[in-house]
Parts: sequence; C-alpha cells; structure tokens
Amino acid sequence: LTLTTTGEQTVTATDTVGGEFGTQTAITVTPASLSYFVVDQIADPQVAGTPTSPRVTAYDLYDNIKTDYLGTVTFSSSDTKPTTVLPVDYTYLAGDNGRHTFTGELTLTTTGEQTVTATDTVGGEFGTQSAITVTPAALSYFVVDQIADPQVAGTPSSPRVTAYDLYDNIKTDYLGTVTF
Repeated sequence: LTLTTTGEQTVTATDTVGGEFGTQTAITVTPASLSYFVVDQIADPQVAGTPTSPRVTAYDLYDNIKTDYLGTVTFSSSDTKPTTVLPVDYTYLAGDNGRHTFTGELTLTTTGEQTVTATDTVGGEFGTQSAITVTPAALSYFVVDQIADPQVAGTPSSPRVTAYDLYDNIKTDYLGTVTF
C-alpha cells in the first residue's frame, strides 16, 4: 500500500464475499521530497516596466503542494536587460506552506515573449512561467537615421523615424503623427 495524497487519509480493507471490513482512519500523509515548482500569476500580457506579482508553489513528485518546503529559491528570466527587476532570493517560512507570492517584486522590460524561472538553490528543482507577452511602455523618444551624410543641397532624402519607449524597446504599437 502506498498513499500518495497528502492530508488525512483512510484505508479500508473489505472482504470481497461477505463485505466485512476494517478501517484505519486519520492517517497523516506528508509531502514527498521536492520535485518541481509552479510559477504563475504573472500578468500576461503586461506593459514593459509594470511591476507584477509572481507566485511560486513547491510540489512533490505526486503533485502535492510541498507544504513543508523550507528551501530557498532564486529567480532568472529570459529578460536580461539591466532595467529588469527580479525578486531577490527567498527562503520559505513554515507559514508559507510551500507557496509564496512575491508582491510587486518582478518587472520585465524587454518586449516580446519572456520567461521567468524559480530554482531551488540546493537541489536545482525549478519551475517556469513562459510565453509572457511584454508590450512597449509609453513613448519616450524617436531615432531619426538613414539620411545621407554628407548630403548635396537639394537632394531628396528618405529618413527613417523609429519610436522607442523608455526601456529602448521599439514602440511597435505607435500610431502617432510626426512632423519635421
């Protein structure tokens, strides 16, 4: 007999012919060893530079929340800009019961699809929230280029104007009008 669901469990043995039975109740099943994390609750999509609150939950190999997890997690992301903010390493407390929300501690700043990973600092078990769509922040500046230099007076030119947000992402959703 192997019990794999945490909590208070009951085991009953029943005679298949006469139906007589015996039961043991209140068998406390605790989580097995750490197997993986689930990282979730990161807003998707989100605007670059907007703080969000990831939740990291520890699980055992039977998909039970590892309520007795007291290890330390560290964070990494596919978004490696210096302006990106990841939660600092965190050591779980008994009161976390294997689940902790990092309120406002994550800020992604690179547009596109990003990932955030939480990893146990000792065993290397991890979990990732992927396909987090980061959209550009508000317009910050323009770059004007592709004008021939030097230029002969009176010669037409075709400048390129590119809109950027404050995190140096191309503002792909810019629909404004520019004048020269």
